[in-house]
Amino acid sequence: MVIEPNSGDYFIDPREEIAVQKAREKYPHGMIGLHRINETGACGSL
Repeated sequence: MVIEPNSGDYFIDPREEIAVQKAREKYPHGMIGLHRINETGACGSL
C-alpha cells in the first residue's frame, strides 16, 4: 500500500512496484509512504 500523505490518497496492488507506479502517475513530485499489508489486511500501527 502506498500513501500520499498530503491528500490521503492510497494505492494498493499485490506487486509493490505497481502500487508505486500508480502513485507516481498521479503525484509525480509528491512524497509517498510505503506500507506492507499482511495476509489479514493489517499493516501494523501507524
